[in-house]
Amino acid sequence: MVEVAGKIGIKTVNLGGKDICDGNKKLILGLVWQLMRFDTISLLERLGGGQKVSDADLIKWANDKVGVAE
Repeated sequence: MVEVAGKIGIKTVNLGGKDICDGNKKLILGLVWQLMRFDTISLLERLGGGQKVSDADLIKWANDKVGVAE
């Protein structure tokens, strides 16, 4: 799992298979969060015809939805 995450560009600093086996909740939650982020960005890029989506794009979209001024 950790090797696959690294291959798709997810940072796994201080995380190893032993951490998952040991049930380190904090590190597992961090990995799950990164996997969710990767999946969401991949979905948005597919829906957008392959156009790249950056963190700045996501933040701008979210701020526009809640009415936050820049």
